[in-house]
Amino acid sequence: MTLRLLKVRSDGTAVEVTGRHVKANQAYLLVCSNTVPTEVIDSLSLTPVQSQTTGADVWQFSIPTKVDAGIIAALSSVGLGYKLGMRAESIGMTARWNNVDDALEFLDTEVVMFYLASDVEADELQIIINKHPPVHLRPEPNGKTFISLGKLPIGLYYVSLSALGVATGSNIISEEILIRVRLAAPWQKTVSGKAGVSLKLEPQGATLEQFLDHAATLRFMAPAGRIVKLEIRFFNADGTLFHIEPIGNYKAPVDDERISKLIVQKLTADNYIEHVDRSACIELLISLDEYGLESVRFDKKAEPLRWLRLDKRTIRLTDDTEETSLPSVKRYDLNAVEIGHEVDYEQALSGLELRGKGGLFVASINDQTYEVIAMASQRQISDFRDLNILTHVSAEEPQPLTIINALGYWQGARRLIGPMAFLARRNAILTLEKELERYLCGNDWAEDLNKVQSGKRDIGFLYRRVYYSQGFASGLLSAQDWQYDHDAETAELEFFRLAHAYKIPETDILYRLALKLAFQPHTVKPSDLASPNAFDLLRKNSALIRGAYFARLVASSQKTSSKTEVL
Repeated sequence: MTLRLLKVRSDGTAVEVTGRHVKANQAYLLVCSNTVPTEVIDSLSLTPVQSQTTGADVWQFSIPTKVDAGIIAALSSVGLGYKLGMRAESIGMTARWNNVDDALEFLDTEVVMFYLASDVEADELQIIINKHPPVHLRPEPNGKTFISLGKLPIGLYYVSLSALGVATGSNIISEEILIRVRLAAPWQKTVSGKAGVSLKLEPQGATLEQFLDHAATLRFMAPAGRIVKLEIRFFNADGTLFHIEPIGNYKAPVDDERISKLIVQKLTADNYIEHVDRSACIELLISLDEYGLESVRFDKKAEPLRWLRLDKRTIRLTDDTEETSLPSVKRYDLNAVEIGHEVDYEQALSGLELRGKGGLFVASINDQTYEVIAMASQRQISDFRDLNILTHVSAEEPQPLTIINALGYWQGARRLIGPMAFLARRNAILTLEKELERYLCGNDWAEDLNKVQSGKRDIGFLYRRVYYSQGFASGLLSAQDWQYDHDAETAELEFFRLAHAYKIPETDILYRLALKLAFQPHTVKPSDLASPNAFDLLRKNSALIRGAYFARLVASSQKTSSKTEVL
């Protein structure tokens, strides 16, 4: 009969609890559709709450430090459970909650402090912040252990608190906390002289590669309420402007992080790779009518290893490295996009003839790779099939590391030769990603996924294919916009929360790897593998890896159906 269980936070707001288990020393709201028995009201000390909810009653109650059999029985009768756990009590002013992240909010000038307490006696307390190694502490005799994280830099932090060696001899629920640290004052209150526009790169002097890797950010400043124009300009080696790409018109203040990511998306999209490759200089520009303009300029250095076209079916390598050791050279063909074939260095210098319509060529030296996708020139198109570039994997089942390595090369190829090169790159990436998904999730998953993507079945058809409990996939669908490419940490935390709530096996050690394989497989490194048999563990634990790929499907569907947003 229970409809909802909500936990009351320190600021008086309430948030729904997944799993419907209560913990000691916490206050809750209970929303019921049926009449609550009198004995339950007495046992739990339920207090009615006045609300505008129709068809349901709202009750408030608190769980004491010590829970007896009567309270547990009363909880069970209304469909609730009880778990022993950790508690973190913030010290100082009333906690602020960030409704966007559902996180505790602190300013960058404030010291983050907590008291930690366990419902049962523990030998040791463990704290994990983001991906850092755990910190272990000895509990205080009075049951409350003081913790200070100091003043944290601006950002989002995931804090996991656990009690080890508890008296019950079994694990208890750990406390999971999200902390958002923000600036003490918005820029409008800290910048004097708001007239004019400004565009800065942080850190100063960052390279284009650092910006594209999200290691640098643009900072935009303009008078509040005014509309600023943003654009990208591309220049040849002789200084000639050959292309202007509008980004859009935006109302100040501009969201620095969001617009920086949008610009990175444009610069790395298939449609603009050739512009980036041709450019000796790329300029990002902000302008505002009478206030003029400001720009950030990226100068590109000439690469020591470069690929050039000799004729319509031949390319060659030029080497300006002056290294004593020779570069290694490989080629990947379109009919086996995951298999690299070694190429003789001298032959690469004199010229390599393209096989079929073309392929990928990789030169490597000193742990640096220089890729190119070269396609044969087509003077005349006689068939619609000439407009497509077919890509395949080899007949033998590729191993995941082989696929991932090949993906890294195809994904990293920014030098394109030939009008169909961008299509070959896109199709090769899709082919490799589908093959990796098939290998990890199974042939049955690939077949069912195709039914959904072709429109024969709706997305709910995959719920039970993900996990026997349909709530896991349903939660993935409704949880959030899965912006893993732009905010991996937030996506990881949400995926971790849902997988834990539905008790998916191996979640703790495999959830990050599962998401990375689904969203960014080309970035997976040996250090990401929790164990040598990590791929086999994921194949056996199909719920976790299928859940990750389902989240990617949700993200793709949201991206396709979303309308252009005007800021």
